[in-house]
Amino acid sequence: MSRPRVAAAATFPFFPPQGGGQLRVWHLYRQLARHADITVVCLTDYGKPAREREVAPGLFEWRVPMALAHDTEFWRLYRETGASMTDVSFPELHRLTPAYAEAVARAADGADLLIACHPYVTPVLTAAAPGVPLWYEAQDMESDLKRDTLPEHELKAHYVELTRATEAETCATAELVITCSDADAARLGEVYGVDAERLRVAPNGVDVAAVRVTTTAERRATHDRLNMPAEQRGLFLASQHGPNNAAAHRLLDLAREHPDLRFWIAGSVCDALQDLDEIPDAAELFGILPDMHKDTLLAIADVMLNPVEEGSGTNLKTFEYLASGAPLVSTPKGLRGADVPDGPAVLVAAVDDFPDAMRQVAGTEARALDEHAAALREAVARGYDWEAIAGRLLADPRVRERLHPDAVDAA
Repeated sequence: MSRPRVAAAATFPFFPPQGGGQLRVWHLYRQLARHADITVVCLTDYGKPAREREVAPGLFEWRVPMALAHDTEFWRLYRETGASMTDVSFPELHRLTPAYAEAVARAADGADLLIACHPYVTPVLTAAAPGVPLWYEAQDMESDLKRDTLPEHELKAHYVELTRATEAETCATAELVITCSDADAARLGEVYGVDAERLRVAPNGVDVAAVRVTTTAERRATHDRLNMPAEQRGLFLASQHGPNNAAAHRLLDLAREHPDLRFWIAGSVCDALQDLDEIPDAAELFGILPDMHKDTLLAIADVMLNPVEEGSGTNLKTFEYLASGAPLVSTPKGLRGADVPDGPAVLVAAVDDFPDAMRQVAGTEARALDEHAAALREAVARGYDWEAIAGRLLADPRVRERLHPDAVDAA
């Protein structure tokens, strides 16, 4: 039997992945592509080259750059609101980039299944292939997220309502709605009436084998070898995203109030801090880093930080932290959807209490931290490794129906 063909769409390119939704698309779709040929049509920036390539066996990324008229409207909205509106404006503006709909139509020609990565692309997908089953890959509860994170502006109400309407249409149309957490599944059911028969949860995860483990003793030995000051270094690794941006600002506030600690911030979230007049001495911004340099930070930071206080879904960074062997200080929101054993290597606290929690980690015996860290990595590998997540999804009867029983049984 031939492999099923899947046409998916997104408002962003995903390869190579830098964080957030890109990592989810790369890891989850790459696993699903073991059983189906998946083409993801991605909007990219104006002036970037169009590209169609196979980025993993069976997984294809087709990049379509914004047309000039589309880009002009994007920047007008950015200047007016102070926020990137690529996704929320897409249902209105995608017609300004006709090449996008043309690429989706080509990808969907003869497809067995459509996947909407976020709701904004649904109108393009369903217009390209009416009658073809649609899955909604819901990375967040979008209307709640945009209501909470879009800046206050006269256009906010319009785009929150457009998001709600597009999300409602997607939920009504979708054969399956795949969420990142039980909480998101419940919320989509509550707001849009999605029945339990159509809801599936595929949490965010991590490629555990790719994350190097560093013990507390190894971290401290590195500090001694490099003559690093005897201070607690906390690392927040995040992409630029509304909840992450707010969290990074909160860490800078802590850095001003606690000069004896060090707050390291890495990833594209640093772009949201570039316009500040002053960065506290106790904070350091690293920006986007190559994997090798990111791994170095993970190996020498004393504690990982997740100060996120809003948003939905689950945090990918949390699982990478938990797999690395480092202690974690997180808000309750940052640990949402993570079922891991309690112990001294995970402290849950309000952001204002992060400094005390960091000092508590410093005073904890290394053996106790490392024993708990090993249990955390084992729990993450069992429940949140991408291969395990995809395996559970592929074992679902409704998923097998579309991705062919023989392909799943051969996995």
